[in-house]
Amino acid sequence: MESNNCKIKIKFGLIEIDYEGTEGFVKSELLGIIEKISNLTSTIPIQTPALIASPNNPNANKNLSTSIIASKTGVKNGPDLVMAAVGFIAIGLGKESFSRGEILDNMKSATTYYQKNFASNLTQSLNSLVKDKKLLHISGDNYSISEESLNSIRSILG
Repeated sequence: MESNNCKIKIKFGLIEIDYEGTEGFVKSELLGIIEKISNLTSTIPIQTPALIASPNNPNANKNLSTSIIASKTGVKNGPDLVMAAVGFIAIGLGKESFSRGEILDNMKSATTYYQKNFASNLTQSLNSLVKDKKLLHISGDNYSISEESLNSIRSILG
């Protein structure tokens, strides 16, 4: 009879398994569990937007906000704040794409930097940032940050 107990927690997107029991079970069954989880992910989404910002999201950076990015990047105008907001969405929330509404909501959360005219000029700011290749227009009201812009923000954040 085994006396070595262990605890293991596996998180893979929305799937989470907690196990507490014998070490022998983990050694003999762990590979099979991981394989089954891998097979499930083809039918279960890895992430949903509603869960991305949850406290349990391993991709979330809890010590980051649009205001912090705005401060560190030296926001001076609407397009700068758009970039701070999308930087937070991408780095802080771990999202690869985001809607115009999400961008505006995150801009508004940076109350020190946000000005009401930024909302009325948002289309112009987004179009300008797409032309400058800082943002990518995916479709409709959906955008993504360019890899170069993302790396630039990451380097400023340290």
